[in-house]
Amino acid sequence: MTAWMQPGVRNTSQKMILALSKHLSMRIVKQSDKNWDDDEGCLSIPSLSRSVSRPWSITVEYFDRAFIKQTRTFAGATARMIQHEI
Repeated sequence: MTAWMQPGVRNTSQKMILALSKHLSMRIVKQSDKNWDDDEGCLSIPSLSRSVSRPWSITVEYFDRAFIKQTRTFAGATARMIQHEI
């Protein structure tokens, strides 16, 4: 489980990630041309960190708990966290 999905999260982006983690078959269907380069790490391997370039915004499709197809667009840190998890 990633840091932003652990109990006690208060950040709005963190709550969104937790909510989206409960959806099925999430996939990126559109991404921006603008990229964001930043270092990313992994809690499973704390000593590992690398620079990763990711699209600034993404649109994802997924099925909710009722198996209804949903589409949402995210930008910035929220988009980056979703991409990291997908």
